[in-house]
Amino acid sequence: MNDYKVRIAGLMKEHGLNLADLAEAIGRGKATLSRYLSSGANQTAPGLDEFERMAKVFGVQAHWLAYGVGDRNTPADTLAKLVEGGACLVNVYTRSNVLDYLAGECVETSLQMPVPVELSNCFGVVYPVVGNLSKVWDCVALIDTARTWVNNDLVLAQLGHDSVPEFFTLVRILDEVHVWYGDDTSKEPAIKTKEGNIKIIGVVSWGTWQQR
Repeated sequence: MNDYKVRIAGLMKEHGLNLADLAEAIGRGKATLSRYLSSGANQTAPGLDEFERMAKVFGVQAHWLAYGVGDRNTPADTLAKLVEGGACLVNVYTRSNVLDYLAGECVETSLQMPVPVELSNCFGVVYPVVGNLSKVWDCVALIDTARTWVNNDLVLAQLGHDSVPEFFTLVRILDEVHVWYGDDTSKEPAIKTKEGNIKIIGVVSWGTWQQR
């Protein structure tokens, strides 16, 4: 969540709000909000409720504001406008049913996401983002099955032929691949294995992860 301060500051500027305006809008004191945006020793992080309140003020998704990832549940009228503007819609699946989709089975999904036309051959998969207070926000990752992964790519893959696909970050070092669950590479890799033990489904190619 290190960049949430940059996103909040940018949105404040965009909406013409100062610290007092935003503090009043979310029902918090100016000093409290100042600590949320501070980089000093007095810094504290907003709770998820505060992120949701700020997201409502700014008209953005709370999980994007807090974590900088994905977008989900875009309103239908927004989808329509995006499509009219040259975007196309792709289906979104879960990790538990994406293998059925790839096997050619009929998989029902009610969720779609807008993407540039050149990415129309991709599909979305729900990406779990876990916050503090044991609350979960689900985001969507766009999966490109035609791309070959490179170091630090976030991929959707299987470790073992019968496993449910997971999101991993991969780094190839000599003849081993270092594997992290999700996109957090701040700790030691969870697994070190041969590339042949990893079945890559696709590379996450859109959104925050494209900028890794």
